[in-house]
Amino acid sequence: MGKFCGTVKGCNFKGNKYFDIREEKQTDVNVSLSLLRDAYLKKYDRYFLMSGDNDFAPVLRTIKDLFNINPFLITPPYEQGVVNLKPIKDLKSACFDKKRQKFNVINLKFNNFIGHSFPEKIYDTSGKLVIEMPGEYSKF
Repeated sequence: MGKFCGTVKGCNFKGNKYFDIREEKQTDVNVSLSLLRDAYLKKYDRYFLMSGDNDFAPVLRTIKDLFNINPFLITPPYEQGVVNLKPIKDLKSACFDKKRQKFNVINLKFNNFIGHSFPEKIYDTSGKLVIEMPGEYSKF
């Protein structure tokens, strides 16, 4: 859905560069457009978004205002000093259901995932390491 661009902040080198760091681009725009298109086409009457990105707040409010469809938000696990997420007050406030006078928010906790994660390291059939879980997620 999105694309990834290599970037190194503060690098002024003008020659050829090889970037091992990936930065995701346009995914939130593409998800937002898909949500709007599908609401317009009446493909859903209820939807759930799992995100911790305030950039989705405007599209959630727009869908609520234009199509009278209240969003449900599922927030990823957050624990101070373990996973760094910016405060998501805008995102949560976009999920307020005026009729029910309630926020449609499910806050996942790390203990929701205990016993439900992939192994910390995954190897291919030749024994080569394919992917490794980031350290901050090894808690569960």
